[in-house]
Amino acid sequence: MSLPENILKTTAKYGMLEPGDTVLICLSGGADSVCLLEILDRLQERFGLGLHAVFIDHGLRPDETPAEMEFARALAEGCGIAFYDEKVDVALYAKSRRMGRQEAARVLRYEACERLADRLGANRIAMGHTADDQVETFFMRLLRGSGAAGLSGIPPVRKIKGKTIIRPLIETTRTEIENYLREAGSGFITDPSNLKRDYTRNRIRHDLVPVLRQFNPRLNETILRTARILAEEDSYF
Repeated sequence: MSLPENILKTTAKYGMLEPGDTVLICLSGGADSVCLLEILDRLQERFGLGLHAVFIDHGLRPDETPAEMEFARALAEGCGIAFYDEKVDVALYAKSRRMGRQEAARVLRYEACERLADRLGANRIAMGHTADDQVETFFMRLLRGSGAAGLSGIPPVRKIKGKTIIRPLIETTRTEIENYLREAGSGFITDPSNLKRDYTRNRIRHDLVPVLRQFNPRLNETILRTARILAEEDSYF
């Protein structure tokens, strides 16, 4: 099964798309979001989708961000998809609320997407979380101490403030996505902050997960199955 077919299978399994949906795509220019844009562009005619894309400037990397935003703009407009950019002040928000910058960025990113979706009349917000993000989230929450709800990880579909968050890549690995884009000749940007070990998620990604894969080469599959079981149990109880 090809990658697009596999992703379509995921969208169907979780009922992510309905005919006539208007979808706001969170587009950073990274491999995950580029793949998300290309897949939804392929599905546009089949579902009669209205597509929009947004780039969120977190205000943390002023030297790199302008070029990344223009890359994302060119990509979206090349597909005939309307492009928007939103700026948020992660550093100020994190400091004022005494929270980590990654968590602050997540909160502000969702808020910015929700506001823009309201303005555009979009009923779906698409995000590029992958199977790897799911695995990393599982271990982050396990290390902090969490019950079944937390260990269920990132939900493929989530209702929030009248909008539906969808994650079509949630069962696809980062490696599969990057290989697909390279074979298709599609460019993408690598965020240098993802390589740093300043954040817990990055240390889990670069230090913990590779070691665990030595014990279980099918770690992603195992953790995804465990997360699904815990989600079902939490929902039942």
